[in-house]
Amino acid sequence: MPPNTELQTQPASIRRVSDANSPEFESLLGIYIDSIVESERKSIARLTADFERSEYFFLVLVLADEIIGFSIVFVPENHEFALLEYMAIVKDHRNKGHGNELFQKTIAYIYKIFGFLNVVLEVDSDREASDDHGKRVKRLEFYRRQGCKLIQNLEYVLPLEASSPPPAMSLLILPASTHQSIAKSTLRSWLTSMYSMVYGVSPDDPRINKMISSLNDLVQIC
Repeated sequence: MPPNTELQTQPASIRRVSDANSPEFESLLGIYIDSIVESERKSIARLTADFERSEYFFLVLVLADEIIGFSIVFVPENHEFALLEYMAIVKDHRNKGHGNELFQKTIAYIYKIFGFLNVVLEVDSDREASDDHGKRVKRLEFYRRQGCKLIQNLEYVLPLEASSPPPAMSLLILPASTHQSIAKSTLRSWLTSMYSMVYGVSPDDPRINKMISSLNDLVQIC
């Protein structure tokens, strides 16, 4: 997930990585390992396997022939939604507005292919005390400035098996409409797709029901 970024310098371009054996993919993996905390990372083997799937888009942000950031987007075959799974800017280029540029260009890339989709984001929650609480707050503020909204009262559980438990998470949505709510049944469908197709766990995983059992039929986003 990207740090807060400001102060745009010069524009960069975005493109899809086409070859897992390319220097572009190697650079993407380097930024991924350096920027994403271990408890929220997939293994490199799993990430490489994802790269070969048609539902995945691995994008790099390029500035003056240098790869300065990346994003990874999952779009299921039914195109019901998109998941902006990972996004990061290399350390030396942070706080220069490139995070905003990467987000906007990633969304524009997906919209160009699929039209307007609801875009879902998994973000560290600020609802609990943590050593990086200030960074979590800034990260949420960054996404809100992009137009993202919080799916209310959903305590999202990231189904990753890592050396340490993932942090408390929230789900944000960049909505495709002006609606202030989503149907609980729609949210269940998204979670089921994410759990099974992104993380390889059972679509009947009990954590899904636990997350949404207390929610109203219309779930507020704001």
